[in-house]
Amino acid sequence: MLGYTHPRTECLRFNVVFFGVFFTFTVVLVLVTFVVINGLAFKAPLACNDRGYSYPDSPNECLCLGCWTGSQCELVNPNCYINIGSGQPYLFREYWNQINIPDTDIPIDYRMLYEFNLASPMNSELTAGLGGKLNQMIRSLHKKFRNFNPDGKYLVIGTGASQITGALYRVWGEIAEKPIYAFSQTPFYYHLPPRCISAGSYYCRWTQNYTMDVSEISETVIIPNNPTGKIDKPHYNTTRLLEDLVYYWPHLSGLGYNIPTRDPAISEFSLTKLSGHAGIRFGWMFFSDQALARLVSRKLTDDQMHTSTANLYHVLRIITELYGNGNAFFDWTLQILDRRYTQLVAVLSEQSVFTLGSVRGTAYAWLEQSQFSEGEIVDVFSELGATALFGSEFGVPGCVRINMLEAEILFPFVLETIKNAAEKLEGKTRAEIVLEQSE
Repeated sequence: MLGYTHPRTECLRFNVVFFGVFFTFTVVLVLVTFVVINGLAFKAPLACNDRGYSYPDSPNECLCLGCWTGSQCELVNPNCYINIGSGQPYLFREYWNQINIPDTDIPIDYRMLYEFNLASPMNSELTAGLGGKLNQMIRSLHKKFRNFNPDGKYLVIGTGASQITGALYRVWGEIAEKPIYAFSQTPFYYHLPPRCISAGSYYCRWTQNYTMDVSEISETVIIPNNPTGKIDKPHYNTTRLLEDLVYYWPHLSGLGYNIPTRDPAISEFSLTKLSGHAGIRFGWMFFSDQALARLVSRKLTDDQMHTSTANLYHVLRIITELYGNGNAFFDWTLQILDRRYTQLVAVLSEQSVFTLGSVRGTAYAWLEQSQFSEGEIVDVFSELGATALFGSEFGVPGCVRINMLEAEILFPFVLETIKNAAEKLEGKTRAEIVLEQSE
């Protein structure tokens, strides 16, 4: 019969169409799920006209670098100053942006209860739970790169190395039942005095006195030194000695993979300097003395209960990646710093004001000079639209700290600023000579 279709045929046609649509939908759903799980739906090479970054929490906003501004970093703010001496690890952001690590959303109910065990010192046997896994991975990373011997030591974790140091300063004062004077040789890291102040004047007081009674002193030695990159020895023979080893890794020590293994009684490290994840705020300290480790961890517990579990999960992923990717991160950083120091040395060779007073391959370049006051140096940098960390911050007025971990797009500006500042200062010297001769 013309135009007539048997019901069984119609049913079969419906089933074919239905299963075809269902199959197509399933394939699309699987592909979309794969893309989302692997983070490909959110990753872009360098957004914001390559002059800034955007993040999934604010996908329509750009955090612009330097003096760029605007919704897509397309404008320049003429009244802006670029800080070329900060401690911001901009360079590392570029590494993590370019590698393909699957993004992982933390469940909304992830470890939402208190986990006080995270605030207790961890020995090498602890393996269970989030704290145990992080404990083992941190120790494994140290052993892989042989920068530090964690065997027989107790691990204490906190919200940044600064927090743990402040707690240690306070504990030292409590044990002594009097203020202990915190000391570090010049040039010293400018955040050390605030760490002492945070402990309270009854427990800790900052000093630059090189002739104190050793019974009243604690000393912090940053290895390598911030800002010179040199391997300093303690000035005082004190048991209250902290080795700050936050830069003591192959990529920032100036020693590469030939880095000697250190084994101090008390040492501290920071994720900020290791991987560049400053915003996570995570640091750790190793103690040979279990009783001291317990007192410091108890002080941290009083301050904040324990470190954020969500942060620790993120830290675990980062350290696991550093451990498992061979030497990729360290090789990448070493190569860029070698190139940058070659460029810096070339600039310095063409002027007579600044000399390089730091070790090649470290996180900061320390520019020394003795011809001009710090005020004159500051004024010249300001005229060039730049600022930096100047020597008085480190106890040595007149010098300049330069951030060698600056963003790649801004590093040419760093070199240009140093070159132009030297030219201006040299011109000032020539003008003064001409004026003296005319008189």
